[in-house]
Parts: sequence; C-alpha cells; structure tokens
Amino acid sequence: MARLYRCGECGLRFPNPALARQCASWCRTHRSCNLELLRQAV
Repeated sequence: MARLYRCGECGLRFPNPALARQCASWCRTHRSCNLELLRQAV
C-alpha cells in the first residue's frame, strides 16, 4: 500500500509530501482549495 501525505489544513491526502505542503500553504493563505492541487489528491 502506498504511503499518503495529509494536508495539515484541510485533510486532503497526496501521493508525495511536497504536494501536501503546497496544499497546506495554499489553504493557510487563501482559505480555499486550489483546483490544480485538488486534481492530484487521492
């Protein structure tokens, strides 16, 4: 089973830690979801 990395702000899970960090940064700054990142969530 592949390891997933969770966004600390919204809880979405990603296949690599860099995407989870980008998502958390976006969430903190914009208080919304980034559709480009959302497409890569598992």
